[in-house]
Amino acid sequence: MLVTEEGTARLSRTRVRRARRAGLEWAFGAGGSAAECEVTDGGADGIRVRSNAELHLTDCTGRNNGGSGLRVQTSGEQLSVTRFRGTGNGAADVFGDHTTLVDSLHEPGEDTGQELRAGATETTAVPTPRAGETEVATASSAPPKSFGNGRLAQLLGELNSLVGLGEVKREVETLVRLHQMADRRAAAGLPSPPLSRHLVFAGSPGTGKTTIARLYGQILAALGVLAGGQVVEVGRPDLVGEYVGHTAQRTSEAFDKARGGVLFVDEAYALTNQGGGSGNDFGREAIDTLVKLMEDHRDEVVVIAAGYADEMESFLNVNPGLASRFSHRVRFADYSADELVTIVCQHAATAGYECTGPTVAALRSRFAATARGSSFGNGRFARQVLDEAVTRHAKRLRGMSSPSMPDLVLLLPDDFAGS
Repeated sequence: MLVTEEGTARLSRTRVRRARRAGLEWAFGAGGSAAECEVTDGGADGIRVRSNAELHLTDCTGRNNGGSGLRVQTSGEQLSVTRFRGTGNGAADVFGDHTTLVDSLHEPGEDTGQELRAGATETTAVPTPRAGETEVATASSAPPKSFGNGRLAQLLGELNSLVGLGEVKREVETLVRLHQMADRRAAAGLPSPPLSRHLVFAGSPGTGKTTIARLYGQILAALGVLAGGQVVEVGRPDLVGEYVGHTAQRTSEAFDKARGGVLFVDEAYALTNQGGGSGNDFGREAIDTLVKLMEDHRDEVVVIAAGYADEMESFLNVNPGLASRFSHRVRFADYSADELVTIVCQHAATAGYECTGPTVAALRSRFAATARGSSFGNGRFARQVLDEAVTRHAKRLRGMSSPSMPDLVLLLPDDFAGS
């Protein structure tokens, strides 16, 4: 059972057996309580908490699960756990990433008894079902945790709704399938294949690299690969310091902010081309620091390095270990004229404007005739064209004392005339 999207579930005497993903999971701001609940014989964690909302677990049990009996992946301080019993689980009966379990437990009240601390698992006999107990049984053929995931389906729907980016969508869906298959193999007791999570996004400006990075972080969180899925966006000025040792400090601080999520390094090649051969190439120091952090914390942070395709190849050749850590390259193609028209029309509709048939034809002709150099802005250029059209529309209506509704919403071909 998955509780998500700030939902609330209050469970009592609930039993979950043979689940292939976490038997009970609270994530994405969900809260509630579970009292005298039992999760047994599952293929993954018994109870998993990835929510910062208020949640109370009392007298719960995790027994004979493939993962941990109870896994906590949150820094929230509103979680309390009292008398959790764990036994026979494949991983630690109680596990809290980065000691969040210890940090999040509250001192028990007068009548609650001793709360469980990390490493202080209490093992007792599991009681038999009582009258009124709810049993949730999952067939052994049920899919692993990442299959049938509503949040994942929603995010993939958002991905597929984006204009263009066909190759990017296929690559992301392939990466999702790789993680799902690794999950399925683990649930079947097979070794998981080694997966390099770090990516290179190569393409021109305005092709959606930042948008995809944000979606991908949420997708990895929905898959259970990352604890949070947040994206921390940085560039050379955020990583490179002014003196020896300052760069390593700034790079480590940026990396720490991305723990549990994605570190998105925009224009990453800028770290390689501003040293000037002076010997004080602090950009190179940032790269060396990143390589070590990526290796030491490969399960905690996904690094996405983004920039122009040719420049990114040069970036990967700077450090011998860099290219091997970015085994997946995602290419972002320029938008076609029709795709740029769709982007303009979508943004116009969101802003309460409409484009007529002649307007769409004029737009298509303009984009087809636009010269495209290496710095062509793609989606950014499309938004700029719309901004200019809205300005011309306002000037056109300036002399009307009582414009009609069509006057107010229709963008005409002349509004999109190039300057």
